[in-house]
This record gives sequence, C-alpha cells and structure tokens, in this order.
Amino acid sequence: MLVTNLLIILAFTLLPVYLFRKSLKEVLAVFFALCGFIIIHKSFFQGLSGTYHDTFWGVETFFQFIRQWVNNGIYPGWNPYLNGGEPVYLFTNFFLKAPFVFFAFLGKYIPYDTHTLFNHCWLFLFLNFFVGSLLFFTAIFDDFRVSFFCFISLLFGGIFYVNLGQPMAVVIFILPYILFLLVTAVKHKNPYGLALAIAYLGVSLNYHIPFFLGFVLVVLFIFTVLIKPKILVVLTAMIRKHYKLLAFAVIVAILAALPAIIFNFERGNYVCPTRGSISAGGAVTIDDVGRQFRVSASFPGYRILLNRMLFGVGDLWFHHAFYFGIIPILLIPFAITRRDDFLPWIFLLAAVFLAVLSTADKTLLSFLYRYIPGFTMIRHTFPFAQFVSFFLVTVSGFGLRYLIDFKIAWNKLVISRIIVFALFLILVSGDIVAAMWISIFSIEIIFILIYFRPRKDQLGYRNYILIVLLLLLCLDLSFFNRQMLAFTLKNQRLAEPKAFSYPLKRKFKSTKITPIPVNTYPVGEKEASFTTDPEGFVFFRNSRLNDMFDNLDQTKGEDIFGFESDSFVFSSQPVILTAETADKAYIDEIYKATPKFKLSQLGGNKVFFRDKDCAFSAKPLVSDSLADFTISFSNHNSDPNRISLLIRTDTGGFLVRFENFHNGWRAFLNGRKIPIYRADYAFQAVEIQPGNSFLEFVFSRNYSRTVAIYLLLVVSLWLSFNCYLYRLD
Repeated sequence: MLVTNLLIILAFTLLPVYLFRKSLKEVLAVFFALCGFIIIHKSFFQGLSGTYHDTFWGVETFFQFIRQWVNNGIYPGWNPYLNGGEPVYLFTNFFLKAPFVFFAFLGKYIPYDTHTLFNHCWLFLFLNFFVGSLLFFTAIFDDFRVSFFCFISLLFGGIFYVNLGQPMAVVIFILPYILFLLVTAVKHKNPYGLALAIAYLGVSLNYHIPFFLGFVLVVLFIFTVLIKPKILVVLTAMIRKHYKLLAFAVIVAILAALPAIIFNFERGNYVCPTRGSISAGGAVTIDDVGRQFRVSASFPGYRILLNRMLFGVGDLWFHHAFYFGIIPILLIPFAITRRDDFLPWIFLLAAVFLAVLSTADKTLLSFLYRYIPGFTMIRHTFPFAQFVSFFLVTVSGFGLRYLIDFKIAWNKLVISRIIVFALFLILVSGDIVAAMWISIFSIEIIFILIYFRPRKDQLGYRNYILIVLLLLLCLDLSFFNRQMLAFTLKNQRLAEPKAFSYPLKRKFKSTKITPIPVNTYPVGEKEASFTTDPEGFVFFRNSRLNDMFDNLDQTKGEDIFGFESDSFVFSSQPVILTAETADKAYIDEIYKATPKFKLSQLGGNKVFFRDKDCAFSAKPLVSDSLADFTISFSNHNSDPNRISLLIRTDTGGFLVRFENFHNGWRAFLNGRKIPIYRADYAFQAVEIQPGNSFLEFVFSRNYSRTVAIYLLLVVSLWLSFNCYLYRLD
C-alpha cells in the first residue's frame, strides 16, 4: 500500500515536468532526485516520525477533523470544536486545501492510519512545491542544468525541516506556480499564462493567511517596474489585446475566492475570532499586535543561511529562513556583476527588503504605516524569511548561469572579490564548521575559474564545471540532512478520529498559551485538542467571549479560563435587560468573578437577554420554581449541523444551548420554525412550551455548494495548467 501511494504521489508530481520539458531524460533526473528525498525522509513517509509544534496542532489535527467529516459524510458547515462553535470557514481555510480533501477521500479506500496519511499529504504538497520551483527556474534561466542545480538546493535544503514545526509552507506553496505563469506570459507574450496567474491568485485567497503571498507579489512587481519600466508597456498591450480572456480569468478568480469572500460577508452574522486587534488577525499599529506577542525573524538569525540551523534558541529556529547550501551563497556575487540583466537585481532587492521586514524593523514598518493608505501588518513577520531564502536561491541560479557560460570577463579582480566575500561570510558565521565549508568551496570555485577559463570555448568543460559544483552541493546538503534528521526526528500521534457525537455534557477549555490568544486554527490546539478530550468540546476564544473572560478575576490563574457544564440548560426565569446596557455591564451582571465557574450555577435558574436580542411574540411562560425537566437526543446526533432533542418539562421557559449564537442556525419545535435568541451574551436560547416536545437545531449556509464549486475550479485549473504546459513552446 505504501508503494501504491508513493506511485500516485510521484505520478501527479512528475506530470507537469514531462508536459513542459517533453524530455524523458530530464523527467528521470527529477524522478531520481525526488526518490532521494523520499529515501532521506522514509521514516516520515512510513509514519514513524512526524510534525510537531504548530504544524502538528494546527495542520495535522485539522486533517483528522477533515477525515472525520469525510468518513461520516458530513458537509462543511458548523465547526463545534473551536471558539465555542463557529462556521467551518471562519479561519479554517485549511479545509480548502484540495490535497487535504483528496487524501482524506483516498483514506476511505486505502487503509492507512490518519497520521501516515497526513504525512503523505504533507510530502505531496512539498514535492509539488519543489516541482513548481523547477518549472519557474527553467522558465527564467532557459537552462535545465542551472534549474536542476537550484531545484536540488531547495529539495535537499532546510525548507522541509523548518515547516515540520511551523506550517508556513501553505503560504509559499503556490508562489512558484504564479511566478512561472507570469514569466512565461511575458516572455512568450502568451495571454493564457497571465489568465491562469490571475485565476491562481483567486485560489490563493483561500489559503491560510494570504496576506504574505499577496504582499510578496506586490513587492516583486514594484521592484520590476522600478528597474524595468517597459514591463508596463508589455502588460498594457497584452491586456488591451486580450481583455475578454483576462476578464473571464477575473471572473474565475472571483469564483475561486468565493469561500474567502463569504468569510468577509460572514462578519456581519458572527463576531468572528481575532488574534490581533482587528478581525483579520492584523495589527492596527506597529506596537498593537493583539493578544499574542509578535514573532519575528531576528537579523542575527540569518546566520542560519551559513550555519545550517540556529542552536541554542529553542523553537525559534524554525521561525526563520532555511538553509540551502554554501555553494549557492558563494554564487550570488556572480549574479550581480552584469548590468545588462535586470532579473537578478529584482529578486535580490526583494530578498533584502523582505529580510528587513521579517525582523519587524520599526523604521520600515513606520514608513509603510505612514505612506501606504490602509496598510496593516500581519502580527507575525517571520514567514517573510522563507521567501528570502527562496529568492536567494533564484539569484544564485543567475550566478551559476554566468559562470558556466563564461559571460563574465574573469580577471584577478574577480578572484579577489570571491576571497573578500568568503572572508566576510566566515566572519559573519562565527562557526568553525561553516567556516570550513566556506573555505573549501571558495577554493574550489577559484580553481574552476583558473583551470577552465582557457578552455571556455570547449563546450564539454561547462558540464564539468556544473558537475563539480553539483557534487559539492550534494556533499554539503548530505552533511546537513544527516545533522537535521538527528535533531528533528519526532513522532507525535493523535488518536484515530471517531464518529462525531454531540454529548449532553460539554467541557470547555482554554489554550494555555500566555498571553491568551484567540486561536485561528480550525480545531483545538495544544492541550485542548478534541482528540485528547473526545468526550467534550473545545472552548477557545472569540471576540465576544474575550469580553466575557476579560471581566473575570484573572489573578486566579489559567484555570479561570475553563469550565464545564451541561450542553443544554433549562431556565424558567428570563431576565431582560435594556438595549442600552453596555457590554461590560451586561457581562458583569451574568458572569461573576469567581474561579472555575459553572454556567449552570451562575444565575441559578435565570437566563439573561437584552431586549434588542429577544423580540418575544408573547409573554414567555415562566415560573419562579425550578422546572421538572428532562432532555435526550432523539437519534445518534452524528452530524454537527443537525441536533435533534426530545424534551419534557412541566412549565414553560427557555432552553439555553451553550453554542455560539449565529444566524445560520434554525430551530424547529414540533416541526414549526421558532426564533433563536442570543442569550447570556454569547449563546443560543429557544422558548419551550410545557409538555413533551421534539426540538431540532439545523445549521445551513449552503457552504457545501461553495466548497464544491471551489474544488471543481481547483481541478479545472490543474487540468488547464497542464494543458498550458503542454502547448507552451
């Protein structure tokens, strides 16, 4: 079965290479390189090791959530596992990663445990990123040899290890495909490349934190226009000539971005989760970054480009750039020695700008906030560091191309520059091992220049230069992988997902991160994962519940942020407050500052409403005494979007459901639709008549159709992309 999955992964991954290059020899070279990557990470492929930190709790946990839903035929609607309940599409756009859905469906027919299946999915994403990078390198260098060198640098470099702990691969994953389409569109004046790039941008809006990718593309565009203004003439002419095609691409992009668009409309229906000061998770000012501290990539931390990893800094080493070899670093000066080629300068300047931005430099941020209207910086800045490494690999490719094509007039000055640059790198690294590799590789490059320069007219020697450099790169990266495997080999596992069952008893927990953040991940993270507490639900935070907790006595410790209760509580004593009652006063009235409170005991038999939230059609039937009340599920309740209850009470009152209030919910009492009121500030309540009743809660936002459209467009765009590759000259 492992072999079957491997063949499926490699077939999907290698198809674009064959369609674009139409060379079996080149496909075989890429195939053997990918096999080498799988062999190095065979323990990961076999499920014997795995991800950790945020990749584990944020992505693998959510993959379990997807598999649970796929296995039980549940459509993507209400997500009860986060923030006291929310629609699945609020900050849960990992669900929109089509490979996750594909592998979840694949798991129905191939009997893998979820941990191993997720590892295959994660490898699939990375292999496609590497192949997309190869396509981009080939388009920009017009030389498969140079492209393969950069491909090897990425493939066996540190990006996979960095993302084992921090899942920023979902941010950078689609970048090489968009760059490839833009480069080929301009180079071949092919409007279909530009159209597909626009459509892919629409898809990227549904990816987790699309801000990073969009901002990086804007930075690249600005530097391109500043260095080569004529590019605007080319793009303008293409738009004027093919405006109908590009208008259609914009429509496709909008359809592909429907989930993200719906999310923005959803803000009017639900007080959505926030990590920063605004609902999008951003920061209003340089210093205002919300409830969780900002994580940036320190400037000294860029030593990782020379030292392989940052020892002695704990988890922060994977909140940074990634290593890709000493040889590519030494090739960078060659890339900027020619003034007639503007492309390496674009990527180098973009890398420098993003490196400064990744450090959360206050001078740069102050400038952006002051002079760019509407600019808001995402709370974390460290993900930009991975773009820095990617662009530096690209720049090194230009240096290699100039070197093997002898496009630079070599002299003693060039050699002296290499020596000075190598000494500078040794000084910066401060590491004996890194200094040794820098010295050896610098000497090798100087030897190549001295020995092969008289033979530059003999084409065979160009391949010898490339082979020598490639062997040195492989030697360097082999040492690096051996070191990293020993350091990052971890294997956390979750229990296999069970069939969904809505319990009568509900446990609420809070994340134990300090300061308490509002978590944007889709399922319970850290100790609050639903898989570690399958009997209950996860209670994180949203902006409404933040208000509630902020009024509690926080001196009691973290336990104050958790409580447990029945999922449904009956009250025959409604308390209606005026609409003018401020949130803080409303909350103070309901939730007293007592440690480890239980909702069912807060107000005795009371339920609180504001009159603007409870336009009762008639005076509620209430009683001063506690009601004789029983409740049971009418079925197994295996769907979080539909809860059916059998209720018996001897007096009228209100059934309070401790699930976040949202206007997507509908309630039906004995088949008749009844209103759901916002009760106790954050939750749901319905009015119940005396006697026996059948009550049903149904959540419906037609989001399953949106996801179906999205997945159909993803498949269509994948097919269109491959057709574009095949027809591209």
